[in-house]
Amino acid sequence: MSFLRGIWEIFRKDFLFELETGETLSLLLVFALSVLFLFNFSFDLSRAEVQKFFPGFFWLTVLFTSVLGFSKAIEIERRGHAIQGILMTPIPRESIYLGKVFSSFVFLLLVELILAPLFVVFFGLKMTGAQFLQLLFPLILGTLGLAAIGTFMALICQVSPKGWLLFSLGYFPLAVPTLIASTKLFQGIFQAVGGPAAPWLRFLGVIDTVELVVAVLLFEYLMEE
Repeated sequence: MSFLRGIWEIFRKDFLFELETGETLSLLLVFALSVLFLFNFSFDLSRAEVQKFFPGFFWLTVLFTSVLGFSKAIEIERRGHAIQGILMTPIPRESIYLGKVFSSFVFLLLVELILAPLFVVFFGLKMTGAQFLQLLFPLILGTLGLAAIGTFMALICQVSPKGWLLFSLGYFPLAVPTLIASTKLFQGIFQAVGGPAAPWLRFLGVIDTVELVVAVLLFEYLMEE
């Protein structure tokens, strides 16, 4: 099977399963909205303080939500030892990983696209159409970085007896650079500080590329072992 066809087949499997069950998206949305309500009613912030702290609140919510999503994905794949069955197919190992990254990326991004406007409304932020479009760049790159790390750690978790320990020790530290860059970009957009966004965007792009390349190489090696 070709490289791109393998990616599509893995994504298609996950997407059709989600359409049939709705397990992952519904769980992520409920959890993310619960965190949003908690943040909104726990802090009495001025408008200036909201603009300052909103990016951190948002990406912290995304981080917690992503962990829940990856744990749910692990639970689903472990039913009937699905990952072992996938590894026995002629789909290239790198296609399996990248197909899983693509599906995780799409599910998480959908939640974020619903969550971001709700954050803006609940926290009383004023946001222009241009600002919302600017948010798409850090959303896409930041989500891709989290999906690359989380998917790799989740797949390792399924084939290793110490998987959850590896996930806990690996995911959070590796996600920090992505979260910092994404938060900085959000701060620049909402506070209109006029600082250069290009360095942070380039940083996110480099981080995503490195994470994907390293994860592909390691995943193929570990699966052979």
